[in-house]
Amino acid sequence: MDAWRKDSAVMLLHHVITLALITFSYAFRYHNVGILVLFLHDVNDIQLEFTKLNVYLKNRAGVYHLLNDLVKRDTCQLS
Repeated sequence: MDAWRKDSAVMLLHHVITLALITFSYAFRYHNVGILVLFLHDVNDIQLEFTKLNVYLKNRAGVYHLLNDLVKRDTCQLS
């Protein structure tokens, strides 16, 4: 399990709302809303996780890694 970070409460709320949207769209037969929520999360999760990984790996064992900083900068400019 990941360490508790300053944005963990926001991410927890985000996941609760996402699950509620998917559940209620299925329960009330608004399948298009549920499909849209799933599609938007799948597309954005790839870039989000890649960017977070590069930010976390920039400083490893007290050593600064320039490659991760360059990748993070270029990835954030694409969005």
